[in-house]
Amino acid sequence: MIQELKIRNFQSHKKSVLKFHEGVNVITGSSDCGKSAIIRALKWLVWNRPGGDAFRSNWGGDTNVSIKLDDGTKIYRSKGSVNLYEVNDTEFTAFGQDVPEEIQQLLNLTEVNIQQQLDSPFLLTETPGNVASHFSKVARIDKINATEKNINSEIRRLNSEIEKGKKDIEKFETELNEFPDLEKIEIELDVLEQIEVERNRIVTAKSTLSNLIRSIDMVSERIEEEAELLPFEIVVDSLIAKIEERDEIDSKCFQLATLQDDIEMLDHKAKKYRKIIGIEKTVNSLLLKITDKREIMRCQQLLQSQTYKLTTLNGKLLKTQENVLKLQQQFKQNLPNVCPLCGTPKKDIKL
Repeated sequence: MIQELKIRNFQSHKKSVLKFHEGVNVITGSSDCGKSAIIRALKWLVWNRPGGDAFRSNWGGDTNVSIKLDDGTKIYRSKGSVNLYEVNDTEFTAFGQDVPEEIQQLLNLTEVNIQQQLDSPFLLTETPGNVASHFSKVARIDKINATEKNINSEIRRLNSEIEKGKKDIEKFETELNEFPDLEKIEIELDVLEQIEVERNRIVTAKSTLSNLIRSIDMVSERIEEEAELLPFEIVVDSLIAKIEERDEIDSKCFQLATLQDDIEMLDHKAKKYRKIIGIEKTVNSLLLKITDKREIMRCQQLLQSQTYKLTTLNGKLLKTQENVLKLQQQFKQNLPNVCPLCGTPKKDIKL
């Protein structure tokens, strides 16, 4: 049950709060005072209708509607910089035109729960068929009827297919009787299929053999073309060996040049680092002095702190001594000549 409804920046409602009671609640008021806007705001939260932005007020800020249920659950609907639903601390965004399923289950409201001023009395003016349809939906009987209708439709479809199948079987049996030598023909077809397979294998082998013969012919032609070069084989091999030897020498030269560049770079760095090594002692001395300076500054800060504490304690001690003297004087002034507790004369009492 809804206990409270809050509306902000929705049509004529800048900020409105409505408290509901258990049972039927009636909203009354003069014309154009915002009664219908309350119903629209509630429908906007429950069913996400109306759409668009026409219902948003001109005062600025986001438009939001929230309700509080009797179990303490709070459902919040907002539209502005962000379009969202919120249930307690859980947010729902990017829900399109449909209300999130979790919120529908929490609200469990239908059009029956909300009736406006010009609506007909609930069920009193409806036809018997509409009344029966309504109670069927309430009792979920409409689901059973729809399921039964679908089952009957499927049964009719299956029966139609069975009848069609029977007719097809009768047709095939009639056609089969027209071929008395069908078994003999089937055996001959199997033999023909085996012959066809063997023929395809022979054709494939022939094609492969033809390709091999063409390859052999091409190799033979290349051998004949290059036969004139065979006397030069020894010279060519020697040239190839010398070329490989030259490439190896070039590679070693390149490696040597690279090492020489690395050595020159290291010499350059060594010269630069020698200057730094020359001032190493000076830098170490400065570092020690900086460390000593930091220690002296730390001791100085500690001394200043202790001096401040000592000065503060001295001030407190002087103030305490002054208070003691004042209290002694007050005691002497207020004490009678003889102590009322112990009977000692005033002059014999030592403070």
